[in-house]
Amino acid sequence: MLIDLDDPVSLTAFPLIGEHYENVGEHTGLATWELKGTTVTVDLAALTSGRAAGRAE
Repeated sequence: MLIDLDDPVSLTAFPLIGEHYENVGEHTGLATWELKGTTVTVDLAALTSGRAAGRAE
């Protein structure tokens, strides 16, 4: 996966298909995909928000 931090933050997925990696799509906002039977959702904009890690609002 590649994450582009320029606004809007985007994620481009490149899974291994056969013997080659293939671009299967670009996501912005909330990105959701399945990994080994588990659904994973990432808020891409939150990756670059100004909030410090571990700090309560």
